[in-house]
Amino acid sequence: MRILNRTNLVYSLFLAIIWMLMTDAISTGGELFHLDGLTLHLLGIQFAVDGFIVGYILSCVVVVMLLTVQPEAERIKFPLPRLHRIFLYIAKLNWEVLLSSKNMIGWILRPDTIRSGIIAVPLHDPDDSPIVAAMTAHNITVTMGQSVVTYDSIRKILYVHCLDIDVMALTIDDEQKGRVRAARKVLGLD
Repeated sequence: MRILNRTNLVYSLFLAIIWMLMTDAISTGGELFHLDGLTLHLLGIQFAVDGFIVGYILSCVVVVMLLTVQPEAERIKFPLPRLHRIFLYIAKLNWEVLLSSKNMIGWILRPDTIRSGIIAVPLHDPDDSPIVAAMTAHNITVTMGQSVVTYDSIRKILYVHCLDIDVMALTIDDEQKGRVRAARKVLGLD
């Protein structure tokens, strides 16, 4: 297994660009094209070349560390052909957060109807991928009213704390199957 293959180098490129955005290595207000020391001016945007180099080296190290600790990550396919699935996943996650916010308002207005508890939710992933488990656990946790307490990696079960166990027990299994399908599509495992 070659760790720094072409796909992983492109992943590192995306991570380096994110690094540049996070460290203010990109700014506006420059010339059309000009190279001034370690600053590239291109179409009115200034890019700090040294920020890109540092970000690219750091991201290569992160990719190598990820693949040595989690070799199954090598199976994840390159994301550009699935970019629309990534946007649909993000849109679906935002929709779920919006709906859970609406439910949370109802629980705040009627606190006497809340009966909280913990539900055991099977992972429903045919490969029992820890990456899919982490994505679905994140998806559950960012929605209000639910939080993953723990994950049993032996039995492949998520333990989810729900504010309204009576309502959520009816739908959480079907919702989990949908989350797993969406996560597998985003990761290119389907």
